[in-house]
Amino acid sequence: MQRGIRNAWLGSQIGQQGIRVIGLVLVLGSAMLSMGGCPSDDPLSDLLPPVVLLKAAAAPEFEPNGGTFSGSVQVTLKIATSGATLRFSTDGSTPSAESGTLCDGPITLTETTQLRAIAIADGFEPSPIAFATFTKTGSGQGPTISNIATGGALVQGKASGLTVGCNVTAGDRQVQSVVVDLRSVGGPAAQALSGYGSYWSWAGEVTASSSGSKTIPFTAYDQQGGSATASTTVTVTSNQAPSISSASATGNLTQGQSGTVTVSCTANDTDGTIQLVTADLSALGGSNAQPLAFETDHWTWAGDVTPASSGSKTVAFTAADDGGKTGSASATISVVSGQPGTLAGEWTGDITYSQALALGTPPYPTSSFVHPTTMTFSADYQPQTLAIFFGQSRQVFVMAADGLRNVGDQKITVYPGSPNTSTITFTVTAISRSATAFSIDMNVLIAYSGGTNGSLTGTYHWAVALQPGEQLSWSETTPLVVGGLGISLNVSSTGTLGRP
Repeated sequence: MQRGIRNAWLGSQIGQQGIRVIGLVLVLGSAMLSMGGCPSDDPLSDLLPPVVLLKAAAAPEFEPNGGTFSGSVQVTLKIATSGATLRFSTDGSTPSAESGTLCDGPITLTETTQLRAIAIADGFEPSPIAFATFTKTGSGQGPTISNIATGGALVQGKASGLTVGCNVTAGDRQVQSVVVDLRSVGGPAAQALSGYGSYWSWAGEVTASSSGSKTIPFTAYDQQGGSATASTTVTVTSNQAPSISSASATGNLTQGQSGTVTVSCTANDTDGTIQLVTADLSALGGSNAQPLAFETDHWTWAGDVTPASSGSKTVAFTAADDGGKTGSASATISVVSGQPGTLAGEWTGDITYSQALALGTPPYPTSSFVHPTTMTFSADYQPQTLAIFFGQSRQVFVMAADGLRNVGDQKITVYPGSPNTSTITFTVTAISRSATAFSIDMNVLIAYSGGTNGSLTGTYHWAVALQPGEQLSWSETTPLVVGGLGISLNVSSTGTLGRP
């Protein structure tokens, strides 16, 4: 009981003094012996070493003692215990006599930090840990844009790849978004960039409508409503038109006859891609925009055409690139006149016309005229026109291909004149056509009006036949009777035509 009271006294003294007992407590069976801390009348006191009692050093104090700051703040540590050294931490760890940073002056903070400190002094226990929280607030400076970069080769009128990027910092703030205005190069007005750390970028396609130097503005926003702008320039080059070389048109073509033509060329584009090459074959009786196919290193097409006329014919080539530009070139090909061995094709020569007016008593007066004449036969041996002579050196060409092909066909043609206007009506009574001969018979009615009113009626016979040496013989007769006057007019013509 005596020993228990003494130990209770020692405990109460420790609690009252706020000190710590440094000693050794031994438990021997049921007895407890404390080294130090017993009253002087304790029989065991002479057996124990003296009690060593240490007081803790005073806790450090912060100046300022926490709070908010912008930019940076300097914190001074104060200590009431003389000779004490200070250690502190800013990373959340607990400083001790062996850890933490020795404090040798004011501490500068630039970010939100919980500052912890401890005082260490000889003859004292380490102080309690002191701490204070310093919170950084907005500086009000907003974001900053730097290191703008662009990439890509932009070509006017052509979809071109473009990359844009920049570094954006906002000090103590957080960057919310970065946009770029791409309208000058055919893009959107506010294209959003993607952020990776402090770097923001975008990649895609744009189509600039014009060439030259173009400005691209950047705008960055932070979460506090601050913003910053910067810009850079890019160059849009002019879209060069494609070029065509080695254009050619080859084949053995004959007027009025189907034949195979081959057209080809080489097309190049220095800043784009050739999308389409066409050839205008209308001069050869083909398409006016015949697409060519690409083969290895050139563009080509082969097919059948039927030229309507002979001579040198031009084939026009056009190449279009992916930027909407076109280039052109041409080639020529010769079309042989006619279709050897047949009527088809063109014929030309002089025709001699004779006329005899049957009036009064014989001999009747006669006259003759020479007229240069050109005739063209289609592939089915139908003449395009009929050359009809009915006196007074008048040679009339009547369109025959579209209306005088079968028995019963009729064509009315009006020939204005002064003083008389002639209205001629042709009606087919017989017709024959083959590869080597053509003939036609028609009833003819010629009515005059104007200065002299009257009419001529009669028959018309015209025939041609292919002769050796690619010669075409021509014969024509037109006996006409002047209505009501008993006057007749006999007209005839002969001649030989050849290929032009």
